[in-house]
Amino acid sequence: MSSDSTFKTSARTTRVVVFGALMLLSSLSIQWYSPYIRPYSHAGVGLVLALGVAWLMSRSTGWSTRLDHLSKRVANLTTTERYALYGWAFVAPVLLSQFVLDPIPHIPDGFAYLYQAKLFAAGQLFAESPAVPEAFPAPWSVDLDGRVFTVFPPGWSGLLAIGVVTGLTAFANPAIGALSVVVMWHLWSELFDSKRANFALVLCVLSPFYLFMSAGFMSHNASLLASSAFALAFVRGSRSGSLIWGAVAALSIAFQILVRPVSALFVFAAVVGFFAIARRSAASWKLTFCAAVGGGIGTAIYGIYNRALVGEWGVPPLYFLTPANRFGFGDDIGLPWATSFPTPGHDVIRAALNLNFNMAVMNHDLFGWPLVSLLFVFVALLFTRLSWQHWLCAATIAGAVVIYAGYWYNGVAFGARFYYCLLPYLVMLTVEGIRATPDVLRSFSSGLDVDRTRAFTATAVIAFMTYGMFLYIPRTALTAPYWNQRKISFELYEELDSVVQPGDLVLVDADSDERYNPVFVKNAIRIDQSPVIYAWDRSDAVRAQLLAQFPDRRVVRWRYPIERLAEQTASAQLRRCLGASESPSR
Repeated sequence: MSSDSTFKTSARTTRVVVFGALMLLSSLSIQWYSPYIRPYSHAGVGLVLALGVAWLMSRSTGWSTRLDHLSKRVANLTTTERYALYGWAFVAPVLLSQFVLDPIPHIPDGFAYLYQAKLFAAGQLFAESPAVPEAFPAPWSVDLDGRVFTVFPPGWSGLLAIGVVTGLTAFANPAIGALSVVVMWHLWSELFDSKRANFALVLCVLSPFYLFMSAGFMSHNASLLASSAFALAFVRGSRSGSLIWGAVAALSIAFQILVRPVSALFVFAAVVGFFAIARRSAASWKLTFCAAVGGGIGTAIYGIYNRALVGEWGVPPLYFLTPANRFGFGDDIGLPWATSFPTPGHDVIRAALNLNFNMAVMNHDLFGWPLVSLLFVFVALLFTRLSWQHWLCAATIAGAVVIYAGYWYNGVAFGARFYYCLLPYLVMLTVEGIRATPDVLRSFSSGLDVDRTRAFTATAVIAFMTYGMFLYIPRTALTAPYWNQRKISFELYEELDSVVQPGDLVLVDADSDERYNPVFVKNAIRIDQSPVIYAWDRSDAVRAQLLAQFPDRRVVRWRYPIERLAEQTASAQLRRCLGASESPSR
């Protein structure tokens, strides 16, 4: 055997081993369980059935012909069909928001963004500290020098404030998500072509990761929009040389800094670094200059915002709330976080566990496929000849992994949310991996028939998508993790509204500030001016202060009904979604 042949065999073996390791790491969560990871028995059966159906169907010549027709149909979507998918990208999250999540936040971050948006809508950066601060802890907020403000950057809440003013808060994220899909389609078209962009579009708008993230109140959709527009500006601007795209790059990175500064760091480094190293041109240097100016403007605005709140340009409010909640490695970095991080500190092992957990969640949640949502991403990266477009996707993914390795928390909520900015690259690499799989299969066995391997691959993808649409999404929507997420339901408000009246002081018996968040946001910015005041009844001393502070208000005691908000069965939630009358749990 020649040395060249030996080298090729060794390289292929290495790729196979790496591929197997990546699939293993993305299929098994070593330390943590998550409801986003469906039972392995279900996923395993789904995977076997999908592959079995694909093998049987691929033997039919007539089926192969129909697959070719379907493939051409998707590749050549009309403008009307494409816009219909954009519409679906808005309508589906709206429906999920209304009938599954309820049009309310579910985790402290979401409540904090909503509170921050209410402040901005009122023309304020902060609220005055309430008379009894212990009874009114705002979510993820700092009470400093008589002022209360949230710890998050202002970008996303500035957009959400428009929803607060118009009364359409639940529509803000679906609208931004749909706009992000439009931008991503143009990015895919610029990187490859419109035919492949159409396949990516179909995958994206059926992704549970996209659909549920767009149905909530988190900042990640705004971050996705900014990062996708930034990448599009570089790709298109490097070809046209137009300074218009330089302006888009500047505005996008500035906004990204004001939404999620850490994501801005890896997006800027990956895209700018890639074009500086691999795609150097006069146009790319102009874009880099514009991006640097935009980054400086965004950083300056964020510094001014920090200065106005905490008195320091380079210190975000988060450090005043939890000084250890910062990037890096060491015993003084990171907080005890339930069972995930029982002791402070962050190190390489925890970073690896975080990555493993996020990969495992993504492997389920990206498309809802049975244990293979990341399969074709790995195929594309390991078994195809990589073009500069593939390397740009890989560089951005690597940038996110490296940056978030320094963070102490895994960030899993509504999916692997820290990696949500990677959606356009993961989807596009999936399309590339699907296209390459028939050739990859034949490279391992030259006796495989060309048409059959194509039919097998296409049928397997259709079977995976069927599993996602008809099993994964309905199951996660009608039960855990999305229905009644964290035992927070619109029933809370229905029950409260039935027992309170204007002028009341409601003493909320809750076991934590997280349980108090849903009712805190019902208060006015000025607590004492709320038609109904909702206070956390956390101790006898606090209760006595409240009664003394508001002696003229009728007192209503209400206990957070955590044991009365059990996870509903899928059938009960389905009846609720269909509008069947069902008495609320009491």
